[in-house]
Amino acid sequence: MKAEEFLKKAKESSKCPGDFDDQYRCFCRYQGIVLEVLKEFHRVCEKNQINYHVTYGSLLGLIRDDGLIPWDYDIDTFVSVSQKKELITALQQDLSEEYYVMCPETDASCRHYIARICPKGYNSAAVHLDVFFYCGAPDDARERKRFNRSLRRCARIRFSKKVNIKEESVGKFGRMLKLFAAKVVYSVFNEKKTDERYNRLIYLYPIEQSKYAVSADFFAVVDLFPIKMVTETFLYHSEIGEYRIPIDYEGFLKMEFGNYTEYPPLKTCIRQVTDAVRRFRFFEKIANRDNG
Repeated sequence: MKAEEFLKKAKESSKCPGDFDDQYRCFCRYQGIVLEVLKEFHRVCEKNQINYHVTYGSLLGLIRDDGLIPWDYDIDTFVSVSQKKELITALQQDLSEEYYVMCPETDASCRHYIARICPKGYNSAAVHLDVFFYCGAPDDARERKRFNRSLRRCARIRFSKKVNIKEESVGKFGRMLKLFAAKVVYSVFNEKKTDERYNRLIYLYPIEQSKYAVSADFFAVVDLFPIKMVTETFLYHSEIGEYRIPIDYEGFLKMEFGNYTEYPPLKTCIRQVTDAVRRFRFFEKIANRDNG
């Protein structure tokens, strides 16, 4: 589905707010900004032979919609932890001055272990391309479950200790309370030891010796894959450019979405746009206040 078709269907729906034209223009502007980030990320990875691939909903958009999903603005990518240090070095050296990297290696205040590529002038919590790092995992299913739980726990501890509650909650009181409660619960954990444990875990099972890969964070909903599904990639041409995707993209999408050719209910898509615009405008207000 293209943006024009989605907008037409949305405006015909009883669930569509009266100012949706304005909201969708705002949404598309930010979507275009993030697409430029993907183009720059792809350039840096190809130049430095980083084997990334577009993943999750971003992969779905390339295959099903021949571009970006019309109601989804953020972009997700995968990179092996075996190339993590190499990627961060490449981004620091070759990334255009228009962008910056947010990760623990570049900013001690970073609340996540993933890396985010962001346009300068924008908060990384609002506008970004996500780089999820995957690592090898045990062959045994029970061990794999424990291993994955340990990784996610480390990530949850860092997030809860570092998160800016006001920004992350986007002004929602219920979300503020949940984040505050988590911050209290995880305050007893030692940050340095947590980071050391996390960095030990992600290199414990070498990619080249593993049958399975897991996403090394708690942000990912689907986090376990056969190793070949994430390591074998090719350049795929779409209307929005040429990017790397998994060779077994069909298997990946079926694992994540089931029947990935189906579309969610229209009201869900509309809400996804309005939620995103609310988030954009929230951070715009913060930026304007800080600059004022």
